[in-house]
This record gives sequence, C-alpha cells and structure tokens, in this order.
Amino acid sequence: MEDDCTECDEDWTGAGPDGGPGLYHIDLWVGGQGGNSNSVINCEDDLTQDSASVIFDPPSNEPVDTTPLFNSSTNKCYDPSSFNGGGGGGTPPPGGSAGPITGYQGLCLDDRSASTADFNPIQVYTCNGTSAQSWTVESNGSLEVLGKCLDVDAAGAANGTKVDLYDCNGTGAQVWQPQSNGSLLNPNSGKCLDDTGFGGSGTQVQIWSCTGSSNQSWTLP
Repeated sequence: MEDDCTECDEDWTGAGPDGGPGLYHIDLWVGGQGGNSNSVINCEDDLTQDSASVIFDPPSNEPVDTTPLFNSSTNKCYDPSSFNGGGGGGTPPPGGSAGPITGYQGLCLDDRSASTADFNPIQVYTCNGTSAQSWTVESNGSLEVLGKCLDVDAAGAANGTKVDLYDCNGTGAQVWQPQSNGSLLNPNSGKCLDDTGFGGSGTQVQIWSCTGSSNQSWTLP
C-alpha cells in the first residue's frame, strides 16, 4: 500500500466489508494525476480482482514490469496480459496442494492419532506420509488437516499456549503467516509456532515469542 487502506486494515482484523480476520486485502495506487478522471476510475474498476495469487518474499531476480498502471498522457490503463515474465519464485502463495509441514530435526507436524476431535493435540512426529501429516495452506491463512484447522487453544496469547486441532472458523487463532526466516506467525497472539523445548517425536507444539530459532522454522508443502 502506498499510504493506508482503511478497508484493508478492517478486513485483516475481521471488521471489514469483505471478511476476515486474516484476509489479505491489497490496494494499489494507480496514479492518474493530470489524466481524465473517468478513465482513471474505469481503470481502477478494470484492474480490481476478487482474488489473485501473490508471491511472498520474491527473490531479487524476479522480473518486474515498470509500465505505469495508468498513463495520464494517453489515459491508457495497464493490460496485465501484456506481461509474461512473473511468477518465477518466492514463497509459494496460499492454496497449494496438500503435503507435510516439516520442522526441527526433520520431524513432521502431525495430528496425533489422526483424530478429528476438537482440541486433539498437534505434535511433531516422525514423517510417515499419512493423512494426519497432509496439510493444506488455505488462502485465508489457515492450515488444514483432515478437514480441521491448526488452532491456538482458546485464542491464547501467552508463551506456552498449546496448539491443537479445532473446527475451522476463520478466527485469528487459526491464521498463520509464513515469515522469511521459515517461522509461522500467528498475528492474533503475535507469537510463532514452536516445537516445545526442541522436543522429539510426540511433542505437542505451542506458541512462543518469535526467536528465529531452528525449533520455529517450518517448511510448508
């Protein structure tokens, strides 16, 4: 965002018109100074999308198109189909295929005993390719396994709050933001998904102050 976007902020907190919490609402500044005002508005409407893929933390060699979104001299709106160089890298956007989430010592994030009961512990466990370790990164920021979501117990924010399984409900307790250092931030608590005490197989995970340590580094599918 060039400045600030009230609806963007509200959609993130869950008080906005488009949903949330944890909804990525991105507004782009098209410029238009000196151009035809109606053409600018039409351009904004033409470029507006209900949803789109976004590359998180793009690499420095990602192609960039410097064409203005709106050319005030010609009143011409940018045509996204004219650019064919993007999408080469970065962190995969939300909504990818299901697969394991791996962490410290190569252990996998695991729904204990493949139970779908609310409050079932989420642990790290030896990777075994089972459905209890097949996670999907959803576009709303949730991580789903067996039709349920990775959830901070009781939407807690204290260090050591356990992470478990719960019905997907779109609340902030179920939003996880991948960070450039591999950590998964829960913005509702301001804490990161943490392999408790650098534990071994069978250790229930928790949230903890983000430290960037190896027990908070996760690889998404």
